[in-house]
Amino acid sequence: MSETDPSPIVRLYLASALQRVPEDWKWELAAQLVSRKEDQNDHNIPKLIWFGISDLFEKNEKKFLELARQSEIPLLTKHIARRAVDRDALKQLVGAITSSSLNQTLLLEGMVNGMEGRTDLVAPDNWKSLESQLKKNLTTKGFAEDIAALFGDAEATQKALTNLKSKRSKIPEKIKSIQLLAARQKRELVPILLGLFEDKNLQEEAIKAAAAFNNEQVGKALIALYPQASPENKVNILQTLSSRPSYGNLLLDEIKAGNILKKEIPVTLARQLHRVIGSGFVEFWGPIEHVPNVGSL
Repeated sequence: MSETDPSPIVRLYLASALQRVPEDWKWELAAQLVSRKEDQNDHNIPKLIWFGISDLFEKNEKKFLELARQSEIPLLTKHIARRAVDRDALKQLVGAITSSSLNQTLLLEGMVNGMEGRTDLVAPDNWKSLESQLKKNLTTKGFAEDIAALFGDAEATQKALTNLKSKRSKIPEKIKSIQLLAARQKRELVPILLGLFEDKNLQEEAIKAAAAFNNEQVGKALIALYPQASPENKVNILQTLSSRPSYGNLLLDEIKAGNILKKEIPVTLARQLHRVIGSGFVEFWGPIEHVPNVGSL
């Protein structure tokens, strides 16, 4: 039924049953369900399949990654790659991508998504071979550069910095460079951010990237930018300033001085400030529960 039944209702039932069937059955049933291309845009079936198979990684890494190569459902292919990154199985994931051209782009996309924000990743010994292979193909070259940068590759990092400084680089390229450098918390990005705050095309991404650091000079620059920022970027600035102790204390000083009003701070950010600053925030602010749920921005 999972292989041939034309009814999505039947497949929905089978997908929900994945969480209850014995492990031996689960592998076979999952392999059939992930290959049903007609379900790739269904709102529920891919999610139910994922809930049913997400624990299989610990049972058999190789078979789990094989599901990704068989998959006709992009969401599942990417989720499987992300799970491999989450479980620090980068060598196995790189091996699976190397040995198959099926779903290679989706696996790479899932790999990049899983790596973003991680600063503890080390390139496995089979990565360089795959990187060389990927760079020969225009479709996968960008993924190779992104992954190399996320691994902390010096050459890729330098290229990202060069992109940001070059007048010839396009805006999307610069945005990607900001994201990659921030994800790896590269200190070289910090002085560049101060100039990017003044660039209307890159201001939003630069403000968000500042959350990767805890630099007082950057915090002061964000405070200075706040009054003339757009409503959307005012929200972004407040979110970034609520992300780090150094920034949070600067923001609290502005609130105390009346330069930023209490009503501009949503309750979620007030709670975040409490977490990053500590009890001193509540001593000034009062009980967090009294903060309005909606900011005035």
